[in-house]
Amino acid sequence: MTAGRPNRMVSVIIPIYNGQRYIETTIRSILDQTYGDYEVLCMIDGTSDDSAVIIERLNNGKIQQFHHANRGATYTRNRGLQLARGEYVLFLDQDDVLEPQFLEAAILELERTGATGVAVNGQLIDGEGRVIRRMYRINKPVLTYDSLLKGNQLCTASQVLLKRKPLVEKIGAFDVNADQADDWDMWIRQAQYGKLVFLDRYLMNYRLHDSNQSLNYGKMLRSELHIVEGKLNGLRNQHAIKSYSYMRYSSRAADWEALSKALRLNAMLVLRPRFYWTVCQVAWTRMWRHG
Repeated sequence: MTAGRPNRMVSVIIPIYNGQRYIETTIRSILDQTYGDYEVLCMIDGTSDDSAVIIERLNNGKIQQFHHANRGATYTRNRGLQLARGEYVLFLDQDDVLEPQFLEAAILELERTGATGVAVNGQLIDGEGRVIRRMYRINKPVLTYDSLLKGNQLCTASQVLLKRKPLVEKIGAFDVNADQADDWDMWIRQAQYGKLVFLDRYLMNYRLHDSNQSLNYGKMLRSELHIVEGKLNGLRNQHAIKSYSYMRYSSRAADWEALSKALRLNAMLVLRPRFYWTVCQVAWTRMWRHG
């Protein structure tokens, strides 16, 4: 950066735990960006593999490594935020892949809208990098406070570029007690105290594989209930918000009891097409599992 020039640098924060399988592809997707004003903070979270060696081999002078004992991805993201120097922050997972124009397009959208965060569209890929499907084809996310209270509409923190200053001064960092719902909690606060917008361009690839923590459905439900019962306690529609968590869980885990609990919490679900779609999902999944 030259003297007198505004700080428009992006701090890309990557929590890394045994990530050697994909970390080279992930970092190369940063090095290939059309926007060149960035730093990469590789937060080594007690990993025991060769991730650090691979990262050092790729270092173009903009990559830094920070090592600490294993504390989990949420703690690691927050430590990266403390070290970040950029005006913008991207919390990139160790196995996700950016398209070359991600940073440039996301920054332009933040400046155009005056938002505190921008979420981009993207694609789901498998462990070998093959495209499974697009993230959002017809139903695009509505990132208002009221809409986000009904559930997390975003796939991953990797698709969201944030302004750093509001995180430090007003919105706050990730909640280490929120576990798998830490990103949902963050998007709620972004919409409550800032502005989160959606850019409908396919600018990143979210990798799905057996190691994804989001596949632990029971843990995800407990994490969401931590948010609802702790931070959203006292809202008039708290029971309705909780019902959506149970309905999401029932859809993922094919659990009739959870769906019944959702209905007991919020009888108005019978007026929503989403409820009947969930009934069909649970029935089909259970039939498929049991032959």
